[in-house]
This record gives sequence, structure tokens and C-alpha cells, in this order.
Amino acid sequence: MGVHMVRMSILILVGTVLFSCGRKTVPDRSEGYWEINDTKLHYVIMGQGDPIVVLHGGPGGNLTSKVDLVPFAPDFCWIFYDQRGSGESERYPVNIDSLDKAATFFSINNYIEDLENIRIKLGVEEITLLGHSWGGALAVFYAAAHPDRVKKLIVYNGGPMWPELRMARKPALRER
Repeated sequence: MGVHMVRMSILILVGTVLFSCGRKTVPDRSEGYWEINDTKLHYVIMGQGDPIVVLHGGPGGNLTSKVDLVPFAPDFCWIFYDQRGSGESERYPVNIDSLDKAATFFSINNYIEDLENIRIKLGVEEITLLGHSWGGALAVFYAAAHPDRVKKLIVYNGGPMWPELRMARKPALRER
């Protein structure tokens, strides 16, 4: 190997080391389905550390747009899942004869129960919730149902103003 090739190899090696210093890599990824509460929920888990469960918008959204959050905080274990009937999770076959069953399937209580079962599957006492839009409303409902299971609650572009949330908000606004 000539002197120029050696110098070029060293230059490339030094450049690669300098360029990568201080940069975090995207953590390993695992993906699959959880059987929870009579449905299959698609999930993606990335990284290691304290768990952050990400709740996407919708209902009907999916986890794909939220995976881009990982490089901004690679020292956490990011848990993304498609909520019931959304994304790659199992769909509910809605037809005119099953509207009552569909209303039960998509009830807020089932969404809260799904999230509690995910926490149990993860084997942790507390979770940090990051909710976007409808996921923000779900995070608030879960935190109200299980306040001792929520380590941190992060809501951005908070969800729809449901009657239950509006009623809970009125006394707080009157106190101001």
C-alpha cells in the first residue's frame, strides 16, 4: 500500500471518529404484537432506560410518525404502540348489526385498560406517558384512573375537549 493510500485511510478513520463523537446512535428496535384485552396491539420498542410510552393521535392514527422522537432522547426506552383498531393493530369489523359491540370495543375504558396491561407487560411500576392530540386525552384519562402508575405526564397538542374533560376543567377555571 502506498504512502498516499495510508494517509487517505488515516484521514478517513480520523474523520469518521471525529464526526461520530458526541452523536448518539438510534437504539435497537424490537417489534411485534401483544395480545391484550381481546385484541392484538402492534408495538415497536427502541432503546434502553426509563420507559416512555408514546400515545399517538387519532383515534385512528398510528405510531409511525412518532418513532422520529427517538434520536432526540436516545437514553430512554421508547414504547410505541398502535392503539386498538389503529395502524397495524387488529381492526374491529364494524357493521350495522354490531354497532353496540363496536362502541364497547372502542370505549375509553378499554383504551385505559389496554395501557394498564402494557405497563404490566413491561414489568414496571410507573411509566412516563407522552401523548399527542387524542393520545394526550388518553394519557390524562389513564393518569386520572391510575395516578400511582404515572411517573411523568407529557401532553402536546392536547386532545379533543370531551365533555368529561370539560366538566373537570370548569372548577379549575373558576378557581383562577
